[in-house]
Amino acid sequence: MNRYIRKSIVGLGLTLGIMAAGISVNNAIGKTVSVEAATKNTVKTTLKSGTLTVSGKGVLKKSFKNNKKIKKIVVKEGVTELGKSCFEGCKNLKTVYLPKSMREISYNAFKNCKKINTVEVK
Repeated sequence: MNRYIRKSIVGLGLTLGIMAAGISVNNAIGKTVSVEAATKNTVKTTLKSGTLTVSGKGVLKKSFKNNKKIKKIVVKEGVTELGKSCFEGCKNLKTVYLPKSMREISYNAFKNCKKINTVEVK
């Protein structure tokens, strides 16, 4: 596993197939490892019954830092990046589903999300 993903997804304790999906991440000082072409950002979020659904195209810039209501995150096809610290401190987060369109997980995106036990790239 790439050491930069290890820094972004702190405390998971499981092996992820994220690099196989072609996802790049930011390094420890916040520099982007790979650069994608700019696209129109139409990302929207919905939180219902503990499940946060992220849909649209582009980058999730909104922060859900320290949100205790989120238990599961479903990122739909078309979303290409999770912004810096976007889910940091979501202490009840257990499950994350990422699309194959995901290209970047920014620094500390899942920092202190220690209950995560499932991450899938679909």
